Amino acid sequence: YPSSDEISRVVRRLFPAETLRENEPMSRHTTLRVGGNARFFYPATCVDTLATILPPLYESGVPYLLIGHGSNLLMSDHGFA
Repeated sequence: YPSSDEISRVVRRLFPAETLRENEPMSRHTTLRVGGNARFFYPATCVDTLATILPPLYESGVPYLLIGHGSNLLMSDHGFA
């Protein structure tokens, strides 16, 4: 994986600053209301945006997790880096 600083640079370059959230509690996004903070969280609103953003994330080696509406999702209280 890339370093923490490199991940931050890539994410901040790719995602619109006005919608990118840092240290977002995942408990807000699961039906069970559990889960620690995600280092970065981006609420995607359309498939076209994902199609633009995901390839550079993958190529940069930045780990990511796509979730739907959070039902049947159990996130660790330790969060997601």
